Amino acid sequence: ILITLFSTLYFSLMSRRNQGKIRELHRARMNISMGILFLAFAIHLLMIAPSTWGYVLNTLILLIGLINLYYGFKQRRLLLKKE
Repeated sequence: ILITLFSTLYFSLMSRRNQGKIRELHRARMNISMGILFLAFAIHLLMIAPSTWGYVLNTLILLIGLINLYYGFKQRRLLLKKE
């Protein structure tokens, strides 16, 4: 979880400092890292809080993580295809 947190922060800072295509590539990598972070966090919460509300919260976090992964890979693929 900590590795994905730091990679998310790193790619976020790099996307703010760069411009153009490099900025978009860093933003795609940030989305991928954030998706993995949300998935890892949801799996971790499943082991800690097995209540009904815990399952609802974990499902929402898992969906957000999957959406971030999907759009991150989609954006990265489109940017690399344009080269």
